[in-house]
Amino acid sequence: MFKKLNKKGFTLIELLAVIIILAILIAVAVPAVTRYLNGARKDTFVSNAKSAIQAVADEVTINGMQSTGGTLKTKWTKAEINALLDTQLKQSPFGQDYDDTSYVAVAEDATTGKYTYSICLTDKGHNGFSSDAGEAIDYDSITSENIKVGNAVACQ
Repeated sequence: MFKKLNKKGFTLIELLAVIIILAILIAVAVPAVTRYLNGARKDTFVSNAKSAIQAVADEVTINGMQSTGGTLKTKWTKAEINALLDTQLKQSPFGQDYDDTSYVAVAEDATTGKYTYSICLTDKGHNGFSSDAGEAIDYDSITSENIKVGNAVACQ
């Protein structure tokens, strides 16, 4: 007499359980992915800073620090660095244009004749790396831990 109803589908409790599990997975995954992406951006910024220093170092090694007018050149601007690079510094890994105030500075030790370098490489969002003015920077000391993010660095 009575027909048994065929109930196919999920109950409300089962659906809520799935939604809660997905929410927990997303809450764990999003911060991990964000940290990974920021780490990759910082590593790319480090690579760009090292390329800028290396380009200027190569230029100084080949041509010395004398400009075409015979004056001593101690600071290379972003535009001058771009002229030395195969891949130009246009946009930072943080999606901002590199700031035109970015530079690589060179100083020659009067006693040893050895060149030392300092750098300030920032983007329009003030993300970047800067050694203190006139402070010589060791090539290997430019690491992702030194890259500051979010209105942290400005070149003078």
